[in-house]
Amino acid sequence: MLTVSDERELEYIIPRRIRQGYEFAPGWGVKQVICLLAGLVAGVLLFLAIRLLVIHHLRIPIFFQVFPPLIVAGAGVIATMPQMDGITVLERIENWQAWSKRQKLYLFDWSRDDW
Repeated sequence: MLTVSDERELEYIIPRRIRQGYEFAPGWGVKQVICLLAGLVAGVLLFLAIRLLVIHHLRIPIFFQVFPPLIVAGAGVIATMPQMDGITVLERIENWQAWSKRQKLYLFDWSRDDW
């Protein structure tokens, strides 16, 4: 049986991932801020383009004037917001791209007959 002192000896600290580079806030580095600003700028430009169409006598409901730019701007926010595990959607995409470029090892015996 384990005693209290034995349990304390079994405890160890799990190392955390070391972040490299400058962070404006925890989890918000230069890439995240650039992606956030790109989404916000794209949303504003889309809003201005829709407003120009409205000025030229096209009748577009206010919902369709405001909602698409909010979606585009929100995409920049969602892509850079750290998730519950501390990884952003942008980092997940980068990790998936790195994984997809790596050589895969498929363990299959090609010499064996399938039937």
